[in-house]
Amino acid sequence: MNSYLSENLYIDKKENWSPYFMPLAHRHQSYELYYLKELSGDAHIYIGDNKFPLKAGCMVIIDSNVTHQTDYSQSTYYKRFLLEVNPSFLKNELGKVIGTPIDLFFQQYTGVHYLDKHTSSKIASVLTTIYNESILKEKYYEEVVLLRILEIILLMDRSSEQLAFENALSANQRKTIRPVVQYVVENIRDNLCLEALAEQFHLDKSYLSRIFKQYTGQTVHEFINVKKVEMAQRLLLLETASSVSHIAFELGFSNGAYFSKIFKKYVGITPTKFRKNNDKKMTVVFNQPFHNKVRSKSLLVEE
Repeated sequence: MNSYLSENLYIDKKENWSPYFMPLAHRHQSYELYYLKELSGDAHIYIGDNKFPLKAGCMVIIDSNVTHQTDYSQSTYYKRFLLEVNPSFLKNELGKVIGTPIDLFFQQYTGVHYLDKHTSSKIASVLTTIYNESILKEKYYEEVVLLRILEIILLMDRSSEQLAFENALSANQRKTIRPVVQYVVENIRDNLCLEALAEQFHLDKSYLSRIFKQYTGQTVHEFINVKKVEMAQRLLLLETASSVSHIAFELGFSNGAYFSKIFKKYVGITPTKFRKNNDKKMTVVFNQPFHNKVRSKSLLVEE
């Protein structure tokens, strides 16, 4: 059993060792996220009137009601994840997190996206989590699935913006700044600042500030705050036993009042109200009947 079907989503994991050509182009009401993890040979996909080559590590995004058809007739092996999501499952309120309505995101990003190795690896890991959660159906699994889908959207949005800013930098500048940005993302719970980063990576503070802004589109201070707020939203929804003050401390904020001020600046509401509002919305979103029975834990996927 490599697939899972419910009223809200369909996820399928497939490996194929022989050429394959989808006989008919098709379309459906759901959004589609198609991640090609491995590929031997050549392959491409038709989306609407366009033809795109497929490469290992790429992500295909398809809006609802857009015709598409895959062609692996020149391929000897491929491994992919397919995720179809009911648009009603991705409530419009989630658009506030990514800064654009969900339906507009899928309209704008429909096509094939060739990802860097880091983003590709993270998306593969997220899809593995979605698949495992869907099969096991443990407590709060739908909440976890929804958050992981949102994480994919955020990763794609970040990757697209980052690519645009990277084009403005030289190869040496990109090589210099990438480890700094990655360090900030991976250590976002720490008390980070421009001065400390410049010292740690042995860079001039003004130079670091300038290329960081070119690379990310944000100042170091803004970028850190945005990433802390993104993490705060996840913690507020997942760590329901933790107080807002504890989460603020966990993310390196000096006090709860300053944390609430920064959170409200980027989200529009306080952390307390965000948690309260989303608790209510999730009750509505996730209390849906599902078809499949709980599967064996032996179906867990390893990356």
